[in-house]
Amino acid sequence: MKKAKKILIILAVLVALPMLIWYAAVPNSSIGYILASHPAGQGFDIKAMNFHKGLFFSFGADAVSVKNGGKQALVLSDVRGRINPLALLLLRLEIPFRTRLAGGKASGLFDYGLISGQKKLRVRFDRVQIGDLPPVKGSVSGLLDANLTFSGDKGSFFFTMDSLGNFPYGFRSANGIAGISGSELSIGSVSFEAPDTYAKVKGNADLESGSYSFRLEITTQGANPNPLLSPYQQSPGYYVVPLSGNLRQLL
Repeated sequence: MKKAKKILIILAVLVALPMLIWYAAVPNSSIGYILASHPAGQGFDIKAMNFHKGLFFSFGADAVSVKNGGKQALVLSDVRGRINPLALLLLRLEIPFRTRLAGGKASGLFDYGLISGQKKLRVRFDRVQIGDLPPVKGSVSGLLDANLTFSGDKGSFFFTMDSLGNFPYGFRSANGIAGISGSELSIGSVSFEAPDTYAKVKGNADLESGSYSFRLEITTQGANPNPLLSPYQQSPGYYVVPLSGNLRQLL
């Protein structure tokens, strides 16, 4: 009987100790720090409002504000997540999470090797209202579905947009793919479609300096094109426009 009691006490300690560490020894800012140190979060100011820890390694925040260069980039609301205790046994910090963003939803998984330092991030965006995102708030409208993945300092972004409003040339839908390696952003192909116009964008940008160089190809049918396109005409109805500048002037 005494031996059984000792085993029960040991089991209770093994269960309770991690919970006590979670509540008492893990600072509220630690998760935000880890996310901010990820390549996808570097250079951003991330702050959580009313961050709180719950049972079984769960946590939440009323909102998370993400700023870039002092400008609002994102506002996440009703953020919820949980640290996977089984992954801790394998010396990995694994955090599934969900949140609300601009009228839509986002969910994903953050995986961090406590010894290796390897970081992975997967995020799924569902029906995000583009017009509610701070960088373009009110200037355009539309719905975004996307998948973002990161492994180390390399990542990829696949997206589709529909029900677009107030876009040039009456574009109503878009889709594309982009990749990132370190601070280098590469747009493999982003296309926009309207009843009489099709456009495709390719190019690269340096996220550290903000400089970008893109190539915009536009094909039109029927309606007369914008006179501003005339200098870039390659053949009837086909235009190639070079675009360059600094992303910080756009955001």
